[in-house]
Amino acid sequence: MRLHVYSFVELVKLIERHKKPGVDYPTSVVALSSIASKSGGVGQTMYSASKSALEAVVKVLSKELVKKRIRFNSVKPGLVDTEMTRRWMQRIGITDIQELDKLQLSGMSSALDISNLIIFLLSDRSKHIVGTDIIVDGGGPSSKIF
Repeated sequence: MRLHVYSFVELVKLIERHKKPGVDYPTSVVALSSIASKSGGVGQTMYSASKSALEAVVKVLSKELVKKRIRFNSVKPGLVDTEMTRRWMQRIGITDIQELDKLQLSGMSSALDISNLIIFLLSDRSKHIVGTDIIVDGGGPSSKIF
């Protein structure tokens, strides 16, 4: 909770505090959640709970700070080829990255796939996307592991 929720709220406090009333520039904040927030997998109890809490924070802050023109969204990746995913693989006994790649219908995402969406959400081109959770899971899990 400290890593995924409380630290996010503290960062938002800084953003909100430094945005002057009456200043009309839009601000976009994107939280990094996970599909584990809803589907949680083996060994992900606290991770899933904290990501669910983060999404609730995003929804509420979207309503509370709309008058200051601060909008919030979250991105919910599925499997992404990262160090964290590789550590999770080891914990659940998967040794071959290609085996993990098959667990998501269109394979694992890259960090670039996720960052491209975040860049879009931070831009003015997404100005009407507010308070939503966008799933990036390549069509969803093809198994019950996650």
